[in-house]
Amino acid sequence: MQIDRLVFPEHFKTNVPVARQIAEVMKEGILQGLVSPGIILPSVRDLAVQLKVSRSTAARAIEELAAQGYVVAEMGSGTRVAPRLPGQLAGGPGLGQASIADKDAPLKEVELSRFAQRLVERERLGAISATVKYTGPSLKEMPLSIWRDLIVRYCRAGAEDLVSYSPEPFGFPPLREAYASYLIRARAVKVTKERLITFASRNLRLDLISRLLLQEGDLVAMEEPGFAAAREQLLAAGCRLIPIPVDSQGLKVDQLDALQEPVKLVYVTPSHQSPTGAVMSMIRRRQLLDYAARTGAYIVEDDYDSEFRYDGRPLPSLQGMDTNDRTIYLSCLWNVLAPLTRLGFMVLPSALVEALNAAKNLVERDVSYVEQAAMADFINEGHLEKLIRRQRTLYAARRQALLEGLERGFDNQIWTAPESAGLDLLVRFKDDFPDVDKVDRAILESGIPMAGTGMFYQGEARAHEYTIAFASLEEAEMASRLEKFIAALKG
Repeated sequence: MQIDRLVFPEHFKTNVPVARQIAEVMKEGILQGLVSPGIILPSVRDLAVQLKVSRSTAARAIEELAAQGYVVAEMGSGTRVAPRLPGQLAGGPGLGQASIADKDAPLKEVELSRFAQRLVERERLGAISATVKYTGPSLKEMPLSIWRDLIVRYCRAGAEDLVSYSPEPFGFPPLREAYASYLIRARAVKVTKERLITFASRNLRLDLISRLLLQEGDLVAMEEPGFAAAREQLLAAGCRLIPIPVDSQGLKVDQLDALQEPVKLVYVTPSHQSPTGAVMSMIRRRQLLDYAARTGAYIVEDDYDSEFRYDGRPLPSLQGMDTNDRTIYLSCLWNVLAPLTRLGFMVLPSALVEALNAAKNLVERDVSYVEQAAMADFINEGHLEKLIRRQRTLYAARRQALLEGLERGFDNQIWTAPESAGLDLLVRFKDDFPDVDKVDRAILESGIPMAGTGMFYQGEARAHEYTIAFASLEEAEMASRLEKFIAALKG
């Protein structure tokens, strides 16, 4: 087969994901014309055997090539090299052919910005995933008929009603009023509609904060382990990212004072730390707010899944405790309504309102009127809080069933995070647990929504540590997949 022309390393590097290295070799072969467009690639099983890697590693390599547009998976026909490659004009020669024809022509070097250079470097290191798997609430558990009726309500509105609303940078005022009222009730946030911004993309929030508050080289503190997507956005901004350890009480705030210089920004998830599940204690919260007041730092409080706490009431938001207006509060409906809407929200300190208004006006001022109007009614009519109450009961039962299944299957070989909150459960296995490749194969074969926590660490990841997403599977289905996972490990 043509793929035999490719030269894979005898020993893969240890600091770069093996799947990424395999994908890079195959991509270079495609670009150089060593593997022709339309050629069927070996199956995942055959590729794994040929390269002496796990099937899950081989599968991830193919998934990455597909995500980048170099291969196409066809039902019943296997995976083929794409007939037209990324960047290739329709009807034009393949990239490999073009490079051969023009081999004597001088190549003009592309001058990328420093921002782009940082992104490319992180992407090559395998730090930025090309695929995102959704493991939140199931679509069939969403209030689809209610959402449909609300959408239809505004789709049927007269044309004059639709065009008379002039999009505002901060979003549709009735939605901002409705969500501000919800945040006051549910999270004790200090907010008015004038300080609340609506976003179509939750990722844009931290991007704008970084652009407005950070210069290249500024010091930023973040939880270790912590939310990978936020870390990549901050690194792309060119800051110096300082990982601060997390324990059972959340971020170790005293380590901020031990730094030689104060940080410009602190990114935290105090309500339910990702991935450990820790809730920041009241003492730590006061210490962090005091640090920000003394040093002039801003705190970014990402309250992304505070809705799901199963034992007792959640602690109030950090922002609600802040008497110095140094906290930027992020909230979204991702974990509650992700299949239906991905609206995100941000509550600003007063000093940042003018700058954020100008920036939002530049990059995103036309969030869907229909979606915003429907969401405002969804909140005002009580559907949001009713849904959250139902989800809490449902997910608490699923979490408990998973805990019992893990205890039966692994007995004293496993530790589970004690905090009863969120949509994922952190688990740690003892050191004699099977190696990573065997676990990857067991995950693939069983279909259990389980993943290693390596991406959460800026430094060296903790061994035998995983998260299990329990919200999207009914108890019987999770039990079945867990049983298959255990059997695959022992097989």
